[in-house]
Amino acid sequence: MTRRSGARRGPLEPIQRKVANVGASRRLVAAHLDPEVELLTCAFEDGEVVRLPSARLKLPPGAPIVYAAVDRFSAGIEFVREDGTRTDCGADIIQYLVDPAYRTHHSGDADSEEDFARRVGTRLVALRQELGLSQRDFAVRIGMAAPNYARLEAGRHVPSVPTLLRLAEVLGRPLAELISRD
Repeated sequence: MTRRSGARRGPLEPIQRKVANVGASRRLVAAHLDPEVELLTCAFEDGEVVRLPSARLKLPPGAPIVYAAVDRFSAGIEFVREDGTRTDCGADIIQYLVDPAYRTHHSGDADSEEDFARRVGTRLVALRQELGLSQRDFAVRIGMAAPNYARLEAGRHVPSVPTLLRLAEVLGRPLAELISRD
């Protein structure tokens, strides 16, 4: 298929593609947002240029975005909204969205929510038992209903960050001990 000069490419179609280290994050050198069509164009230091709909970034809601520029570290894009507020997005998010090899390589980094909930639940059981407390007694200490705490220990609920912080504080342990994979 031939393309007329100046014809638009598909929303995720690379304009130029060079082979890069699959797992490596790359630095951005340029970013441009066309607010009329909400299309973001990004250029990486290796020469690759990609376009994607800005909606794919799932930025926080707010006033319309009117400007985009590479941040001072070349590690992300800073967006300026009509009302002057700013939000940003890391270059790795853009890579994840446009590069299937990068996405495949990094998808294994994160636990599923179910795995995370089970791991935290298992740790909670062990740490609570070290304290010699029943589920009900520990739930009272952290200010949580006993059935809700039981779901945490059973790995049937993903705890929020504030809940994790409260658990770590009451247990007298660092948060990392509750959530780490080790």
